[in-house]
Amino acid sequence: MGRESTDLRAIMARDERRRRMLNDPDLTGDVLLFALALDELLATRKEQGRRSLKNWVAEVAELAHGTDDYYQRYWGKKVIRDDFPRYEVIDRNPGRPRCVAPMVRREGVCGRSSQVWFVDPDPETGEGRYVGLCRRHRPGLEGYYERRREQWRRNGKPRPPANTGGVLRRYFNADWDAIYQWARPGVEPMEGGREATPPRPKLRLIPGGESDDIQEVPDGA
Repeated sequence: MGRESTDLRAIMARDERRRRMLNDPDLTGDVLLFALALDELLATRKEQGRRSLKNWVAEVAELAHGTDDYYQRYWGKKVIRDDFPRYEVIDRNPGRPRCVAPMVRREGVCGRSSQVWFVDPDPETGEGRYVGLCRRHRPGLEGYYERRREQWRRNGKPRPPANTGGVLRRYFNADWDAIYQWARPGVEPMEGGREATPPRPKLRLIPGGESDDIQEVPDGA
């Protein structure tokens, strides 16, 4: 009776975790498919008493797409690379941005329709925004941009926290820095990021024993 009760609790916990994955607005597309397949791999591994997870990315790809060689070689790595924690400029005002050149005879900015636009880093936070310059103020583009960059450098080159990626690490405990760097060599994953919309259940990923943690990076790292 005790074992059956434990199995039932494990099944209910797994169903609840997967429900949260499916309802997480940040977990979509291939990243969602990867997460569900990884969750299934870990559950199956525990049931079978398997210890090794050396080829776990390929096994996840096989669960998601079958034995196709392309998916086993490349798909998992691409998904992890797409989930790499990073900062991306969010366009809060889709469409052509207005001219941000300061006015001389009145306070405020020009506000006219822009002829050119670019990413403007905030000197205080490093966060970017899309801004533009109209035909009249376009000749001052280089000077404006350089002044902003110089202010940013004088402030110690502040970097904003990640606002994109890092969703997989909400659900699975692992050495994600090493795994992300395996998928995207030479780039350091960023800290921070948005909190998960639902609560953050964790399934730990480790080879060996009764634990559910993964401490290994994939083969070829």
